[in-house]
Amino acid sequence: MNQGNFDAGPFYVSAFNDPKFAHFSDNTQTDFTILPPTPDSVKKVDTQYVPGLQFGASTTVCLSMVYSSIGNHTIRVLADSQRTIPETDEVNNFFDLRLTVFSPLVDLVLTSFTAANGPAPAGPATNIGRAATFTAMIQNRGNKSSGPFTVAYFANRAAAPWFGDAPDSTQNVPTLPPNSSTTLTFTLPTQNAPRGGRSWCYVDSGNVIVESDKTNNISSAIWGLSNTPPVVASSATATANPTPASAGQTITFSVAATDPDGDPLTYTWYFGDGSTGNGATVTHVYAAAGLYNVIVYVNDGPFNMVQSTVTVNVLGDPSQIVDLGFVVAKSGYIKLKIPLPSGITKRMRFTTQILAGGPGLNVKVKNQTLSGVPGAAGLYVFTLEYLIKKPMNAAQVQYKYTVIQ
Repeated sequence: MNQGNFDAGPFYVSAFNDPKFAHFSDNTQTDFTILPPTPDSVKKVDTQYVPGLQFGASTTVCLSMVYSSIGNHTIRVLADSQRTIPETDEVNNFFDLRLTVFSPLVDLVLTSFTAANGPAPAGPATNIGRAATFTAMIQNRGNKSSGPFTVAYFANRAAAPWFGDAPDSTQNVPTLPPNSSTTLTFTLPTQNAPRGGRSWCYVDSGNVIVESDKTNNISSAIWGLSNTPPVVASSATATANPTPASAGQTITFSVAATDPDGDPLTYTWYFGDGSTGNGATVTHVYAAAGLYNVIVYVNDGPFNMVQSTVTVNVLGDPSQIVDLGFVVAKSGYIKLKIPLPSGITKRMRFTTQILAGGPGLNVKVKNQTLSGVPGAAGLYVFTLEYLIKKPMNAAQVQYKYTVIQ
């Protein structure tokens, strides 16, 4: 509406996907629709041309937005978006609208999952004998009814449940219409743990509903007395004898951790080759050479866990390592020729790179020559990869040499 006493000349009315981009002015620009690269871009704009507006008159302008993702959006409509009209008041030229974009399919969303602790029993601070009631609020943000689905509860787990894990309790929902919500409650049985834990709720645990987004189906809630996480006092280490380790050799892994609450700790190792182990100190044998990233998770029960990592370079069969021999470092400098592997000649176009291990502190490989300053006496083992350009092929060879100073 033109609430002034003079007629307004031509101007533009624009809708902005993000209000913070609504205050620019460009007198040469008349088509804002060429800006947005995607439907959800914060700079997406739709604009309409108004040829003029007499004083006291009003007009209706139709603006549109296209969204490709669901969720809450704020749209700002701005009259005279290029600020070509002199006005007595520019503040009343915009209007904000909050809207929710729904999925064309079903989209079940766990909007909240909270825990209400039961009354604390008499005696020292403990959760023994305490129950907890959880409230789960579920909304269907789609444009279709969901049909029947199952809500699963997982009691006292430090991490999210894996797909296929058996829940501790379930509830069935017959259906959830579009843009509607339901509230469910779940009560843990009386607990015998001294402290609380983290419990999880998983909507549509059987994955029977076709949804536009499954990532918003799960959440966790903490109940009971507070828990202090464990502390890694000494990071994970790997020890092999002899060093470096080879395939088929026993490697010992260790980690030291404490718990401020005095809770018993469990240790779970993931060795990087698909196998696991348990305990503060464990042993493992690798069947193949490689660079393995080993992770140990330290857990103090159903509430918290911490982790520590160590990387292990496992060499191949020692009998297959090419021995470059012994070298006496003169003034700390070495220079060795590296023999080519079988099937590779100097006429072939190939490049080399150090794939694993270490040839020395400041030692490089160039033109089949190993040269530089290793830094200390001892055994050095490394793997070279030969990348042949024509025909495209790759070969890996392990070398070793010993420095005497």
